[in-house]
Amino acid sequence: MLELTEIASKDIKESLDSINGVGEVSLDGGRARVINVVIDKNKLEQFNLAIGTIKSAIISQNMEVPIGRITQKTVEYGLRALGRVTGMQDFNSMIVAWVKNRSIMISDLGYAENSEEEPRSISRLDGRPSVSLTIKKQSGTNTVKVVDAVLAKVKTIQQKLPADIKIDIVGDQSRFIRGSIEEVEMHLVLGGLLASLVVLIFMGNLRATLIAAISIPTSIIATFTLMLYMNFTLNNMTLLGLALAVGIVIDDAIVVLENIFRVMHEKKLSPVQAAIEGTSEIALAVMATTLSLIVIFLPVAFMSGMIGRFFQSYGLTVAFAIAVSLLVAFTATPMLCSVLFKKTDKLEGDEKDELWINRVIKSGYGWLVRWSLDNKLIIILCTVFTLYLIYPLVNYIGKDFMPQDDTSEFQVNLTTPSEWSLGRVDKLFLEVEEKIKKLKGVRSLLTNIGGSDSGTVSKGEILVVVEDIKNRNYPMTDIMQKVRRIMADYKEIRTGVQISGGP
Repeated sequence: MLELTEIASKDIKESLDSINGVGEVSLDGGRARVINVVIDKNKLEQFNLAIGTIKSAIISQNMEVPIGRITQKTVEYGLRALGRVTGMQDFNSMIVAWVKNRSIMISDLGYAENSEEEPRSISRLDGRPSVSLTIKKQSGTNTVKVVDAVLAKVKTIQQKLPADIKIDIVGDQSRFIRGSIEEVEMHLVLGGLLASLVVLIFMGNLRATLIAAISIPTSIIATFTLMLYMNFTLNNMTLLGLALAVGIVIDDAIVVLENIFRVMHEKKLSPVQAAIEGTSEIALAVMATTLSLIVIFLPVAFMSGMIGRFFQSYGLTVAFAIAVSLLVAFTATPMLCSVLFKKTDKLEGDEKDELWINRVIKSGYGWLVRWSLDNKLIIILCTVFTLYLIYPLVNYIGKDFMPQDDTSEFQVNLTTPSEWSLGRVDKLFLEVEEKIKKLKGVRSLLTNIGGSDSGTVSKGEILVVVEDIKNRNYPMTDIMQKVRRIMADYKEIRTGVQISGGP
């Protein structure tokens, strides 16, 4: 354990501390090397010495002190006297007193021996003793970039370590971040494809659909420029905003496109002339619609407090995308219409060529409007009743700050009575580990007891890593509930089961 701690502290921890973006690296479960000085009480009395004298002598001869500096033009060097004792033999030959002109060394009074410090922390990975390193990033840094840098450094360090020492990455918050971003990216692409498909179904013209569909990637990609200016990253909030904007940015292009098409057929104009006149005719209405949408999302960016920090990038990203879509609708869309449209083109608005789906929707919508106008009282009562339901439904749904994300890892915190020893606490943790390990879906357990963060041996935590969400058909909260039931049997222990997180 001494060798493992030495390697973890000097070869691994110091290397990770130097990575840009790493704020703190804490070591748990290690056993630092110490040198015990054993003094024979009878020999102390023989030389008429006190133990305090020996202690003071060891301290005074085992230190480093500044002795001056050297200045060379623009450079200054500090000088230190190196006085630390590095080996056991140096301690044995250390002079600690003079008695009757005779030097008294530690070897005359006892001996020095290599040992390890008293254990005040325990770390265990799947039942095996280990030394754990907890890495915290600096505030404001990008989690994924810091993790990538750490993983690259760990890979380099592993190649230099002895073959029997292995570095395992147990908890990694970037896995959940990467998975979430991949999901949002997939929905972003899927949303764009489905929006284009819907336009094709209702417009019935491939060239018109292509023109409208081009506005989606054009608006989204152009939004990246404004996001870069605001120092936004591609995270869950910004990608959520882009995914939401997919169905909005295409609206302006469809309105402009249809009006250009209508002007071209009704006024028998060329595609170029129709693009100019059709866009000018509808510009004010499109601008009013777009600005009204921007006004809805922009205030979200100016919310205060913790909520404001979450939603600032979200609100601005949606507002940027909508604003860019207006520019695309007034520039790219008319240009593409003037190039791709032909006078012989027809849209689904032409009654003779309507698809059955448009005829069904038109007839159904017309019937619904007529029925609503004929039954005004029923519509008013339904509206009032719907408004009345808002209050009880809001209370029924409940409120929470953030949804419980399935990160595929959670933490079990245990606090025992303060008078418990480390051995007793360790025995309790071993018992709990055995019970948690038997639960379905549990893949790995990392236990830390005591350590520098808690400052006491009566506290500890178990990081429970479960199967990836892609490989199971049940939520992680089911496993957490089972763990809570296990912990309910320990009445004198204060416990907590929560999703792991932190800097």
